[in-house]
Amino acid sequence: MTTRESQIEAYLVDKIKAIGGLCWKFVSPNVTGVPDRIILIHGNAYFVEVKTETGRLEKIQYHRARQIRDCGLSVTVVKSKEQVDQLIERIRDEVRPA
Repeated sequence: MTTRESQIEAYLVDKIKAIGGLCWKFVSPNVTGVPDRIILIHGNAYFVEVKTETGRLEKIQYHRARQIRDCGLSVTVVKSKEQVDQLIERIRDEVRPA
C-alpha cells in the first residue's frame, strides 16, 4: 500500500516540530508551482515539495525550484517517510552549533 502525500506531509510537520522548527504550508498567491512547505529552523530556511513514491514534479515546479536554488536556498523533494527522516538528519547536521 502506497503512503498518501498527506500522510508524508503530516509526518514531515511532526518531525520538524519535534526538533524545534516551524513547518508552514507555503502558499504564494498568483505564483503557481511553489513548494508545499517551508521549514524555518535556527536561522535557516528549507523548501520542501511532498510527493508520493510515483508522483512527479510538474514543469512549473522544476522552474520554481530552480528560482529558489538560484537565490541560494534549499529545495528538496520527499516521497516517503524515510526521505523525511533523511532530510531531518541533514537539517540536524547543518544547524548543529560549531
